[in-house]
Amino acid sequence: MKRHFLSVFFLTVLISSCTDTVDIDLPDGGARLVVDASINWEKGTSGQIQTIYLSESTTFFDANTNEAAIGAIVGIIKNDEGLQIIFEDQGDGSYVTNNFIPEVEQSYTLEILYNGQTYTAQETLIPMTEINDIEQTIEGDGSEEEIQIKVFFNDPMDTDDNYLGEFGTSVNPLITLAALTDEFTDGNENFIEFDNEELVPGAIVDISI
Repeated sequence: MKRHFLSVFFLTVLISSCTDTVDIDLPDGGARLVVDASINWEKGTSGQIQTIYLSESTTFFDANTNEAAIGAIVGIIKNDEGLQIIFEDQGDGSYVTNNFIPEVEQSYTLEILYNGQTYTAQETLIPMTEINDIEQTIEGDGSEEEIQIKVFFNDPMDTDDNYLGEFGTSVNPLITLAALTDEFTDGNENFIEFDNEELVPGAIVDISI
């Protein structure tokens, strides 16, 4: 009896590569003023303490993501009266006032004078409906489980409303944003949801709508 043997050879090809550093010459458009200004009237507070943050942008490869903008003149004008509230420079890029009187449906103008340039923006303080309920559930199973949070509220009828949910947690320093429109739910109870696989029992979630 003859036996036939099939010999299989595995050829291993070693591919080596080298890494070269490529210097990319990115154009430097100069520093730009970065404004973080949001007037929030939190329920249960007077709303008198408000803070605006100013910084300057840096180049792409700069180790510092931003630099505090110091020495600006910052104020908010109540448009129907022309009353101006000045924000005091704290020397670290933050500008604070302790005597802001928020009024719902009032129009305000932000005015910033910095390095010889004037920057303005106008907005109206919009009211927010009450939060009805907050519901927590577990979604998925096994290793895919995650905690989901739903925040319920009533949407006013016959108005085009948009909502922004802000969720801060004790397990992650970054704020999570969730946007919602009432295009298909006008006049009904609506909800914004938040889920994060990093959430664990005992974690604290700070919710703002």
